[in-house]
Amino acid sequence: MSMQGTSKILEQLMSLTSETEEICSKHDCHFIEMKGSPYPPFCPGCAEESTRDKEEKVIKERTEQSLAYRNNYLRHSIYATTDTKKCTFENYKVVDDETKRNKAAALKITRHIYKGNAINVLMHGVNGTGKTHLSMSILNKLREHSKDIKCLFISMDEALRHLKWGYDSHSTNVLSEMDLRKRCAEADVLVIDDLGAELGRLKKDVQASDWSYKVLNGIVSTRSNKSTIYTSNLNMKEIAQAFDGRIASRMMANQVTLNFEQTTDKRINGIQEGTE
Repeated sequence: MSMQGTSKILEQLMSLTSETEEICSKHDCHFIEMKGSPYPPFCPGCAEESTRDKEEKVIKERTEQSLAYRNNYLRHSIYATTDTKKCTFENYKVVDDETKRNKAAALKITRHIYKGNAINVLMHGVNGTGKTHLSMSILNKLREHSKDIKCLFISMDEALRHLKWGYDSHSTNVLSEMDLRKRCAEADVLVIDDLGAELGRLKKDVQASDWSYKVLNGIVSTRSNKSTIYTSNLNMKEIAQAFDGRIASRMMANQVTLNFEQTTDKRINGIQEGTE
């Protein structure tokens, strides 16, 4: 719009208003009244403040809603057992050099992620040695120190079961592959627990079905430049064989591996009942 056109609009607006004799004690300016308006005269300074306060209130409310949504994002998780939710660094039992070393490494990984760095973590080893416990501990510690990080825990075996039967234990809605992929894509930090469990505990040389490969590939493909923690009985070579080299390649980007090889099954020994 030209300067001449702008001036005309301002002139028209000015012709619709007039100053009164009343002066605002706060802003030391005359009240303004709108000609022909049923509304009383007002202070333009007070009106501006009121508008600004309302805008700031809306922004604050939206920010709080966003933070609450992010901090509660864990509610979209899929667990094999609800006991997993209680896993923390504080109740993780250090019983040997390996558990001590892996706990220290997991705390270091937590700090690394908290600083905004993307990392892939593979916790590899036999059942019941603390992989699930430490992976959940990372999520709980991040949520403890930041409300701005969206954390999600997905038991892969349980998620596949949900998809197969078309249900979601956390809502009345049917869980679809698209729903699961969307959840995982939106999470800032994601745990994929017990990867490869559907292949059978003792059959590490078996290839995944086309369907489970498709589900995993759909999730992994959304995790570029985001932190993802995988727990599995399989090492990376076995994951590449069971699923696909492309999946393994994506998982290996900025990867750290924690091995659980010497620690005995804590559940059998009654050390960490209900956790892996």
